[in-house]
Amino acid sequence: MLRCKIRFHLLLTGSLLLCLGAATIAADAQTMPAALSAKQVDVLLQRARQGDAEAATEIDQAAQAGEPLAELAAGLLAEFGLRDQKPDLDAARRWIQKAADQGLDQAQFELGMMAMEGRGVPRDYMASMSWFRKAADQNYAPAQAGVGWLYDRGLGVRPDAAKALDWYQRAIGQGDNKARILAGDIYAAGRGVPQDGAQAMHLFRAAADDGYVPAWTRIGLLYARGVGSRRDPAQALRWFHHAAEQGDLQAINDIGCMYAEGMGSAQDYHAAAFWFLTAAQRDFAPAQVNLALLLQLGLGQKKDEKHAIQWLQKAAGQGNTRALVLLGNDYMQGRGVGRDMNIAGDLFFQAAGEGDPRGAYLLASLLENDSFDSGHGKQALPWYRQAADGGDIDAMQRLAAAYRTGQLGLTPDPAQARQWSARAQRQMMQEPPLFPLE
Repeated sequence: MLRCKIRFHLLLTGSLLLCLGAATIAADAQTMPAALSAKQVDVLLQRARQGDAEAATEIDQAAQAGEPLAELAAGLLAEFGLRDQKPDLDAARRWIQKAADQGLDQAQFELGMMAMEGRGVPRDYMASMSWFRKAADQNYAPAQAGVGWLYDRGLGVRPDAAKALDWYQRAIGQGDNKARILAGDIYAAGRGVPQDGAQAMHLFRAAADDGYVPAWTRIGLLYARGVGSRRDPAQALRWFHHAAEQGDLQAINDIGCMYAEGMGSAQDYHAAAFWFLTAAQRDFAPAQVNLALLLQLGLGQKKDEKHAIQWLQKAAGQGNTRALVLLGNDYMQGRGVGRDMNIAGDLFFQAAGEGDPRGAYLLASLLENDSFDSGHGKQALPWYRQAADGGDIDAMQRLAAAYRTGQLGLTPDPAQARQWSARAQRQMMQEPPLFPLE
């Protein structure tokens, strides 16, 4: 997932004013049915966001007159709120829908984002794909990257790296640096295609040469992992610091991970806490999780389980699956919070629903032992399978035992038992670090 890691919405757009930013939309990008030009709407939106009531009124009047860019601007104002007004997601959706129904590609893309993230509407990846395709068919690069992302992650569709790369390439053809990053991620991870570190480095370098800061962080990751180049933690740290100086939250978090793991420098939990806190205070969910772990374990600072819970709750509220699993585990054990198996189960279910293997394993364990009063289904086996397929060692070992003795409704099968046991042994050699680079 978009799993945060960098929020996909910002990764694709670079700004909450995604559709009307001066760098995003040209004055001739949309024929206005009335007097206001795209540039004028952009200026009005910027002023309204700064508290200019007159500008907000002018946007509203143009939106009431049916100007699609003004309708989109009105929707964005409603979605993110003004200084004296709270966000109104229902009003936002209605305004953006009006613009989308008139064929405005930026509005169609925004509706796709709302459906993908569950903002103001139930999360619906199929609806997200539908809106992204409408905008992508108009050659709108962020929407083309959005279609690619859904294929990349298998959200609402079967995972298909080839289709994802095809859509990313369409956006790259328009100079979209965000699509370069997403395509590079596929090659760097070898996700659905043979791993190709050189191609990943090429894409990241192209975006970096264009001044795209997240690309600097990606280059640092390649050096840290030895993908596309020899492993060079010191070089990785230099790239991370370069991006962190420009405010890249992923880079700030990854510097903390390097210090916590002793990569490129001596292990230093105090320094790690500083970097994690810097990103956590700016709502970067992975850093919030990492800071919580330092607090729970008492690494580099005094142990404080209740404070750790607060950071996990912030990250879980953003849908971070690692936070959901850790928080669920805390409720299961009564660590820093009151013991509550149903809350734990709900948190594991959320994580499992986003494809997290550990969440699926823990959910299966609760279901198997009747520890979770769930409306999500009583069968543990499918969740164990999902977890094992995702690489969870405990799930592999549980399946091995179940095949060996005929548990979980399975017919005894020594060959399957040996296969799952062997996979678990191999996976033990690939256990991730406590503070993984994002």
